[in-house]
Amino acid sequence: MSTASNKTRDHFAANVRAYRIRQGLTQAGLAARLKISQPAVSDIEHSRYSPGLDLICRLAAALETTAANLLTPPVVKRLKKSRKAS
Repeated sequence: MSTASNKTRDHFAANVRAYRIRQGLTQAGLAARLKISQPAVSDIEHSRYSPGLDLICRLAAALETTAANLLTPPVVKRLKKSRKAS
């Protein structure tokens, strides 16, 4: 796998975790919404599993964002900044 693909997967993993935390969800809570296992959520958040398009879209809906937002470079810093401004 190319470095660009690895970076995208890492960005995706970080963004899923950041949006999950922002929503106040545990991994188990997100897993229940998606009807997948908690270990599957953990694998996504640790870049051990790359979900298909269907699951990416379901994750985005469950996290109240878009698939594009999940796939772009890390939102973690932007989320932290918006919390400080609030």
